[in-house]
Amino acid sequence: MKVLVVDDDIAMLMIISKSLEQFYGFHVETVENIEAAFEKLRTNKFDVILSDYMMDNGDGNILLARLKGTNSLRYMPVIFLTAINDDKILKDMMAKGAKGVIFKPFIPKELGDRILDIINQDGL
Repeated sequence: MKVLVVDDDIAMLMIISKSLEQFYGFHVETVENIEAAFEKLRTNKFDVILSDYMMDNGDGNILLARLKGTNSLRYMPVIFLTAINDDKILKDMMAKGAKGVIFKPFIPKELGDRILDIINQDGL
């Protein structure tokens, strides 16, 4: 599985990429902001985007809106990582097109299973 990870926290990017590569054999590419994500998406194909929901340069709503506004990317599955545990915000994420949410803190050894569970919910 090829995963694009978007997070403005360098340490989190390292934890996620090492976990997914070491424990699951996923191919992982990382970027630190939404602009860099779209640069990667122009030239690479990914199976899923795993993104922090709250970043310095914008939140998940910006990422989802830009994906939905790009014909070739409008169905790209996005899973958010977040420490936010607010039902209203979570429902809003899902209504705007998020495939799923993984709460922080997470167990690195289980992250790949969580991603696969979310992706396979409806047969993707």
